Amino acid sequence: MTTIVAVTKGNSSWMGAEQQTTSNSSIKLRSQPKVMKIGGYLVGSSGPTRLCDILQVHMPEIEPKPKDISLRIHLLKTWITSLREMMSKEGYKKNDKSADDFDGLFLVAKAGEICVIFNNFSVWSPEDDYYAIGSGEAFALGSLETSAMLGVKSPKKRIELALYSSIKHDVYSGGKLTIIKA
Repeated sequence: MTTIVAVTKGNSSWMGAEQQTTSNSSIKLRSQPKVMKIGGYLVGSSGPTRLCDILQVHMPEIEPKPKDISLRIHLLKTWITSLREMMSKEGYKKNDKSADDFDGLFLVAKAGEICVIFNNFSVWSPEDDYYAIGSGEAFALGSLETSAMLGVKSPKKRIELALYSSIKHDVYSGGKLTIIKA
């Protein structure tokens, strides 16, 4: 489990994650980050460690986004098909006939926009300038809303506060923070 957070400010995007993973009843700290830059996009994954490993090694490059369309539409037009194919090729997609095609979620940010890719490959954009995914999502979202209401301007500081809140309250989040900017 995990907590991954994205915050935008103007045309910049920030993303952060903690490093803890769990297996059965043991806690492990990952040396590989759960958030990464892929072709100028920030991408984070929640769910099994294998999903993040596949992203880091086999992720298809995302084409540059034209200025006249939203990140959501761009991902739907150019990336979702490649992502499905890559996950199937790597043996990650589920074989059953459930509506969920894979375990986990993706958070993607670029040029002041945030999108969530759900486990059925649907893409959603939040109205706010922030979002979080993972087991610590509720704690992070509460912190992000509070920091916005209190006028905290720094995206990095807002992400730090959200991740520390998740680490304190979510037993599946912990360890050091990784924060990146695009």
